[in-house]
Amino acid sequence: MKSVRQDLTVQRIRNAFTVEVYEMHARICLEFGDTVEFNQCQAQLAQLYEEGLGTKGGEREFTSYSMLYSVGKGAFNNVNDLMLSLGDADYADPFIRFACDVRAAIALGDYCSFFRLYSEAPGHASYVMDTFLDRARLDALKTILKGYMPSVPTGFVGRQLGFDSEEECAFFLTDH
Repeated sequence: MKSVRQDLTVQRIRNAFTVEVYEMHARICLEFGDTVEFNQCQAQLAQLYEEGLGTKGGEREFTSYSMLYSVGKGAFNNVNDLMLSLGDADYADPFIRFACDVRAAIALGDYCSFFRLYSEAPGHASYVMDTFLDRARLDALKTILKGYMPSVPTGFVGRQLGFDSEEECAFFLTDH
């Protein structure tokens, strides 16, 4: 995909196909955890969308991914700027609404809502959330341990932190 992107750049081709290539490559990068390439795609997509290329649905999807990525990096000024640029129709979009809900859950320290949202993430949003999932789990774990001192069952912690099994949770706890 990167080769196709480079060919499009060298040939100065900027059309709907270019947008599709960048969107597809960005999704693949998310699936494989390549945040450097994802950010390059995001930057180019922002320019393409500004030129009026692509679809509103694609633009909103990738705006939501940008919001989620900024939430994960703690760049709340970027999130606020993105939110200020959105209109009412944008806020009605499921991707944008989802990103706003995740932002609110993180800002409020509401780990229950965060992990529920993670399990219901639309599109590739869960892959973006994977970039900051461990930190969110550690923050939630601190809250759980404070509230349930002196001990708390691993199974309960695992369910609260969105793990599929108690073994996964135990591994996370010993690894971190």
